[in-house]
Amino acid sequence: MTTPDRPPGRTARRLSWDVMRVLAVLAVMFTHTTYMGPFLHPELGRPLGPYPFQVGASILLVISAHFVCVTIRRARRTGGCGGGCAACSRRT
Repeated sequence: MTTPDRPPGRTARRLSWDVMRVLAVLAVMFTHTTYMGPFLHPELGRPLGPYPFQVGASILLVISAHFVCVTIRRARRTGGCGGGCAACSRRT
């Protein structure tokens, strides 16, 4: 079933989750360049400033866990995941 305001083939996924993922990946990259970079590559010099918050990977795990829970809840409500997982493909 399609809606007039959404092109066919597109999901109802919200852009805000994609933005959160991008921010978490950027936080991981920033942590690696400011915290680990000077230790692993001393030729790069000192970092511009300390960044003590190592939260990027944790945020990515929380976002992934959220989507796992949403998928499980949806599968329980509909009686399966639509055949995309190994358990559903064994049933058919």
